[in-house]
Amino acid sequence: MTEKIDITPTPRILRTLGEIPFQPWQCLAELVDNAVDAFAEAERAEKDLDEKKSLFVEAKGATMLEEALNYAAKSLPDDGSEVQISVENGAAWVILIDGNGNRTAIDGADQSLAEQVQEAVALALSRSK
Repeated sequence: MTEKIDITPTPRILRTLGEIPFQPWQCLAELVDNAVDAFAEAERAEKDLDEKKSLFVEAKGATMLEEALNYAAKSLPDDGSEVQISVENGAAWVILIDGNGNRTAIDGADQSLAEQVQEAVALALSRSK
């Protein structure tokens, strides 16, 4: 059974949210990071986790990221290269780990996560030639 919870913020909260110096994706990343931390803490404390909870997020850029991840899964060279996406404390970044274990952070200052993933794949492909 799906339960809907009204989380409409009050006007006072809305004013405060407008002053937060983060991009919307950073706020979402923080929400997801906090949820993962809470789940891990409950598991460590051996709390009963039988009841499953879900978070559904719909975002305009989600399809682009999904397409980039599918592209990465199909296109990375067969040398053990990996693309790592990390989300923590309202920030997200992409790292390419090549077949030798060398790590290269992708400069994503002006890029979406999807663009960073595509750049990491392109870098991996150029290094494997």
